[in-house]
Amino acid sequence: MAGKSEKFLVITDVDGTLLPDATMCVPQINLKAVQEIARTGFLTIATGRSCGAAREVYKAINSNVPAILYNGSCIYDYANEKTLFEWCHIGFTVDLLSQVMEKYRDCGVLFSDVKDEYVVRKDKYIAGYFEKVNITGSTAKPQDCTRMLRVLISCDEEKQDEIYELLCGVSGEELEVTKSARYFIEILPKGVSKGAALLKLVELIGIPLHNVFAIGDYYNDFEMLTVAGHPITVLSAPEDIKGICKHVVRDPADGSLMDVFGILKGACR
Repeated sequence: MAGKSEKFLVITDVDGTLLPDATMCVPQINLKAVQEIARTGFLTIATGRSCGAAREVYKAINSNVPAILYNGSCIYDYANEKTLFEWCHIGFTVDLLSQVMEKYRDCGVLFSDVKDEYVVRKDKYIAGYFEKVNITGSTAKPQDCTRMLRVLISCDEEKQDEIYELLCGVSGEELEVTKSARYFIEILPKGVSKGAALLKLVELIGIPLHNVFAIGDYYNDFEMLTVAGHPITVLSAPEDIKGICKHVVRDPADGSLMDVFGILKGACR
């Protein structure tokens, strides 16, 4: 338990946790809470978003330590515009993408490095993501997918489990596969997750895991929630995510981070 004289870290997922899915604006009640948190401790984000897509959110909440991006493939220092750690894909991903795109001709494919987002095939979900975060991206081919931080495959919700199982079956020892939203599946380098990146981040800033308050809402947050001393989720999270958390708070539009602030104050008495 965090004491009064001990430093703590609050690390929050962005979409569905800090922000409602339908908006880029931090709800005022959450903005008030995170400003108080940042004033007294460490605060940052852990998100599947790219460097560019997460920038405004990071600034809006006064984050004061590096951010975890691309679902754990990168730790980025916005204050100095510097990548501190990154874990990249290998060439095996190219063959995997080609298989998926051939079998599922209506799925979208996007991959990312620190500089940009690269569209291999755009669908309504990738188009909606770009509109939401106000970026355009560049065009690319599957064979360009080397040294990338993450690959995102988008599809209708009813196809997600089928594509996920396919990817898990052929990804072997080289890659990790995670669901990051109802219509997004992400392929990451082996061993990469928000949890693995959190272990690196707490080592970097000198915070013990028992003083980490982590909040997330979906399967890509699972590892982060299991390693943090205080795992927290929201009311709308899947039941198996709620099952690994110590606290369930309100959804973002209703004050998720205000509830986290209350949990933090109680733990630090």
